[in-house]
Amino acid sequence: VVRAKNSSRVTKWDVARGMDPQGIPWQSLDQTRDDYRATRLRNYHNYTNVGDEERRAPQEDLAAEIARHPVRTGGRYFAFENNARDLHSSIVHFQLRNLVCATTAHDVFVTHSSDIQHYSYLTGVCTPVLSLHQLALCRVQVSTMCVRGSIVLAGGFYGDMVCVRVPG
Repeated sequence: VVRAKNSSRVTKWDVARGMDPQGIPWQSLDQTRDDYRATRLRNYHNYTNVGDEERRAPQEDLAAEIARHPVRTGGRYFAFENNARDLHSSIVHFQLRNLVCATTAHDVFVTHSSDIQHYSYLTGVCTPVLSLHQLALCRVQVSTMCVRGSIVLAGGFYGDMVCVRVPG
């Protein structure tokens, strides 16, 4: 996905002026946002451990899901504030979850390579809190993490667990 040039943040004022909330410059791409979304929904396959004979077409799944949760149209359900793309995470497999953890409205923990980093939205500073290379645990690939209070717990693919106390 192509990102907006020279900008790492999209504000609600940018969106009000017509900028994409993710900073994608649709006007310079070959398809519109609506066309891309329609293609993605048409071609998306939900990855589950269900055999082909039991799997329904994605459109049927989407239609069934929408039918189960009717939504009043025209309502305002959320207000976009901003999208900051200063922090980069790396997730080793698309089905992994729990690799981004927001502990407050201003604090986010993410995995990046073999590190877990803390990003403060207030200061814009990213601080490594766990570096598996520095601990000589290079073989551990983080597949899940949890942050509670001052404790960060990282789990690996093979039952590895690493726990550290967050300074400060």
